[in-house]
Order: sequence, then C-alpha cells, then structure tokens
Amino acid sequence: MTLKYDKKLDKQKKLSEQAEYYDNIELEDTFDFSKAVKNKGENKRVNMLLPFDVYQDAYKIGEFTGTGYQNTLKLAIAIGLKNLKDTVFPNLKQN
Repeated sequence: MTLKYDKKLDKQKKLSEQAEYYDNIELEDTFDFSKAVKNKGENKRVNMLLPFDVYQDAYKIGEFTGTGYQNTLKLAIAIGLKNLKDTVFPNLKQN
C-alpha cells in the first residue's frame, strides 16, 4: 500500500488552526470599539473617455496585481495628481 500526500488535508488543517485561534480571541477586550470612528468620505462620480491603449495598459496591470483595471486607474490618477501638484506648487506644505 502506497501513501499519498494530500494537499487538501494540509490546507484544511491550517485553516482549522487559524479558525481556532480567532475563535479563542476576545475582540472586545483587544480593541476598544467604542472609540471607533467611521469616516465615509465623499465620492464624486466621473465619466471619462480613455484611449484604448490606456485602458489596455490599466487592464494588464490590474490583472497582474489582482486589483482590477478601475482601481489601477484610480491609483494612477492619484499618483499623477500628487506629482503634478508637487510640480505646480513646490512650496505648498502638506497637511
């Protein structure tokens, strides 16, 4: 009789150990949820027409990073705006 290694059993063991760890922790004692502040920021919906090659680049990067093309575009816009602001207003102090 030959024994065969089963990855599923090993993964199940790790998952059960993690679940057991988190089941034994009292989150209320660890974190003070009464001081938690939920800050829902304002959002502005913007519709844009993008060149197809920009969309393809964002799609490839989003696929590679696992974040999706929309989040990739949002990050690119945020990085670009920060760089532009630093160039246009070099002496502006950050908050």
